[in-house]
Amino acid sequence: MESVLRRPGSNASTSRSALPSAWISTSSSKSGRFRKPSENDKNPIVLVYRADAFNLFNRTNFGLVVGTVGNANFGRPTGPQNGARLITMGLRLEF
Repeated sequence: MESVLRRPGSNASTSRSALPSAWISTSSSKSGRFRKPSENDKNPIVLVYRADAFNLFNRTNFGLVVGTVGNANFGRPTGPQNGARLITMGLRLEF
């Protein structure tokens, strides 16, 4: 059976996350460098901090919608397309 969810100029396999309203990124990154000068300025000690957050607001982007008429799951998304919130932090000392 043909999908009833097709729109003119669109592909039936286009998920909601591919639509323009979902192009807003909820990933963020912050980094900083703290420099401590040493006695001879050739080798300063540098502390580098980095924090990354993916899917910061824990928003679910659903996968493809079942568009086959007569299917028991008609109109339902097949599942989440992105993972849960992920926050990583790193600290590096350069000397």
